[in-house]
Amino acid sequence: MKRFTCSIAIGLMAVCSAASAASVTATFDSDAEGFIADAQQLDHFAAGGNPGGFIRLTDNAPGASFLNFNNALVDALGVGGSIGFDARLVAENGNDVEQYGQITISNGTLSATADAVSVFPIENVWTTYSLDLDASVWGLSTSDFAALMDTATSIALLIESTDNISEIIDYDNVFVSVPEIPIPPAALLAGPALLGLIARKRKKQ
Repeated sequence: MKRFTCSIAIGLMAVCSAASAASVTATFDSDAEGFIADAQQLDHFAAGGNPGGFIRLTDNAPGASFLNFNNALVDALGVGGSIGFDARLVAENGNDVEQYGQITISNGTLSATADAVSVFPIENVWTTYSLDLDASVWGLSTSDFAALMDTATSIALLIESTDNISEIIDYDNVFVSVPEIPIPPAALLAGPALLGLIARKRKKQ
């Protein structure tokens, strides 16, 4: 009897989880939320963002560098959603790097890159950039992109905005947004019936 009851409960949990949205946003209100920047200095500020807290990247080294997203955002990836961030230019030094704003999603074997930035950040003005999580945007086949969304282990944003060191750019509201999957009508009707069946089974024990 216990095995039967558990299987029903697991089924109900699966229905509930399928109906939940996987959207995640890093607002940086308390800290850097596990984001890591290689080759650049990362500082957290509790106020002055868009709104609330934000992180500031200061270029201290030559060559390309990346902002690595936290695991919560990686786990939230899904076909049909979107990914993006808010950015604000504080100081620049040199010529614009065309590849700035490229986002790379990888699972260690398969990867895809797309450019979220067509217009560079404006000095002292927060600007939102985003990309659809669609195979055509990322240059993969539908099946490969779906597989990448299911198995991704990293998201990296190219943050080298100019070709000299010392540029400073702020980031806030880094997000992965995936549409909520609605509960099928049949599942909604089945839920109360399954719960009732569980109750009857328990009474018989």
